[in-house]
Amino acid sequence: MNLFTEDHAFVTGQRKVEISESLQPERSYNGSLNFNQIYTIGKSQGSLDVDGFYTYFTNKIIPNYNEPQKIIYANTQGHAISKGIGISMNHHFVFPLSFNLGINYQQVEEVSINEDGRKSVHPLAYAPKWSGVGSANYEWQKPKLTLAYTMRYTGAMALPEVFDLDDTGNPLPVARPTVSMPFSFHNLQITKAFCKNTWQVYAGLQNILNYRQPISPLVGYNDPNAAKGFSPFFDTAYAYSPLHGRELYVGVRWRARD
Repeated sequence: MNLFTEDHAFVTGQRKVEISESLQPERSYNGSLNFNQIYTIGKSQGSLDVDGFYTYFTNKIIPNYNEPQKIIYANTQGHAISKGIGISMNHHFVFPLSFNLGINYQQVEEVSINEDGRKSVHPLAYAPKWSGVGSANYEWQKPKLTLAYTMRYTGAMALPEVFDLDDTGNPLPVARPTVSMPFSFHNLQITKAFCKNTWQVYAGLQNILNYRQPISPLVGYNDPNAAKGFSPFFDTAYAYSPLHGRELYVGVRWRARD
């Protein structure tokens, strides 16, 4: 196991890495259950999938951001659990339209044991309980046009506790919100095929609703006592959603014939 191939947060700010013990490899025990149903409605058809999962972690290595200017790595003394259910559906109509919808609910929690032997349960950061995806594709046969729409929904998630700085460079007494607001990301693309689909010209719009993270992911960038990016309080742990707004793109694609 290489800790830093799995967690790159130690290079995204000025936090000091502290490994508080000799780390043991993580272990996990997993169980899952799947249900699949293929159906027809008239001449159209689709499928429905339901997946349930449960994973129990021991020796889980969870980065601790609770101390300012530090990331503390240690094996949890308790355990961690990831459990949930996912439902997805795809359908193809008789006319050239198809769509896919999926929704996922999960609970990702750490169960720790304090000095008194009592258990405490708290959610892991960046793990939303609710998430969803969707897509729709429509093909115009004669003009050889394809219209594709995709979306991604991310529900509320736990965030690290971080503190902005005041005008003198000292942390404020109140932390930023430790739970994010839900957000969604929508994209649209149109593709035109030429020469028996050997050449394709496409154009698209990403992030149609122009959603961007409402609070800067940077902490400590305004420290008057240090150059930007070199403050001991500089941190990027608060990055959790898109930072780019609406974007337009165009392109050309060539495919070799079989």
